[in-house]
Amino acid sequence: MATRPPPPRAAFLISAFYILHSLFIPPMRTIDAALLAEQKKTNYTPAKSVSIGGVDLSSRFIGYDYREDIGSPKPTVLVLDNSDLFFHDAFCADGESIPNNTYLGEIVDLRRGARIDGMNHLEKLPRLWVEGYRFTHKKSQSLFLVDCIDWRGRLDRIRPETEVIWSNTLAQTIVEYLLDLAGLTLDATLEAVSVNFTFPVGESAHTALSRLLNSLPDFLFAGLDGVIKSFDIVSFSEPDEYRFGWNSDHPVRPATEFGFSLQQHNLYHVIGAGGISNVDGTGAQISLAGYRRKTITDSALRTIDDIGVRIETELSSQSFNSKPATIYCLPSHGLELMSFCPLIMPNAATDTYSGNLVTGYRETNLPGKFEQVIQLNQLPERGGGGAVVSLLDGLDAPGASEGRAQIFVDAADGNCKIRFGDGDLVTIAVNP
Repeated sequence: MATRPPPPRAAFLISAFYILHSLFIPPMRTIDAALLAEQKKTNYTPAKSVSIGGVDLSSRFIGYDYREDIGSPKPTVLVLDNSDLFFHDAFCADGESIPNNTYLGEIVDLRRGARIDGMNHLEKLPRLWVEGYRFTHKKSQSLFLVDCIDWRGRLDRIRPETEVIWSNTLAQTIVEYLLDLAGLTLDATLEAVSVNFTFPVGESAHTALSRLLNSLPDFLFAGLDGVIKSFDIVSFSEPDEYRFGWNSDHPVRPATEFGFSLQQHNLYHVIGAGGISNVDGTGAQISLAGYRRKTITDSALRTIDDIGVRIETELSSQSFNSKPATIYCLPSHGLELMSFCPLIMPNAATDTYSGNLVTGYRETNLPGKFEQVIQLNQLPERGGGGAVVSLLDGLDAPGASEGRAQIFVDAADGNCKIRFGDGDLVTIAVNP
């Protein structure tokens, strides 16, 4: 097995990491200056608008419950006034009760902000798509509820008609292909890693994308207007402009909490294609808790450098996840995922609790509830090392495919077999 001895890692790595991070951190969205100032108040007047498929429905817009997460699809619900049965008329033909699906699949343009000096100052949220709708009554009011999906949900519903195979192809090329299936564009340069990758029939584009990103330090998240952005956890760029705290510009509510914990894993052994491997860890954490080792096998990693990037990604993720926090506040309209949010301790002049990445948030503007709940430092686990591989139980033996080994459950006898690229067939597990 080809290995490289782990390089020495100084015990002060974590401190150096935070110094680096404080200098190079991702920005939030730039928003209207008047709104930026107004949203720092605890008593500002909220404003909002919505259009579906280019049709402005703001006059009927009661509110919304918006969610966003760094690793999984999240639903959003829009609530509109239907007291005059407008949506019954709009969605039903000839007085029938069956909707005509007018808005299904349409793009949702959701904006929110504050009313300042008699004018609405609004900023967009990432693009949504209508997945369904419901008619209901609440407190004697007729309501029209629109169920929306985000970009991850849109990818999750797309599956290929035929298998797509890439050989020694840049991950960026494959990511752009998958996003384009949902009408999305990538505005980022990903880590230059070449992989062999298969997008099989029956697998969703979201699952394929998640598998591919396991080999990269990049975390994708939504920008505006169908643009997808990337955050590289190993390499940071540009400072942000937001701070949260009890005595700072963006006040938090009393339910806000934060804490610290030891890292779940502080030593990683990563094995790549052909058995190449490397081991590295965080000295300071090992000194505190002993070795907390995790082994990851990822055949998409083809070089020692690729393995080194994967180890740095895992160690950086563990570092962030050791400082969980939840912020309750009024909506900050420039917030986006993977923003760096310093949290100021009570009566502190500086950010005494830093290193916080926004990995998810929920924004609610409904009668009786107006708040933003921000989750920090819960980065999704990367795949490999203990992942479960699911196979269809019973397939006809495939023919040889040059350069590829195929694992399957043979319909003829129920045994698990592997067909090598040269045509050899080997049984690797017998069904008792």
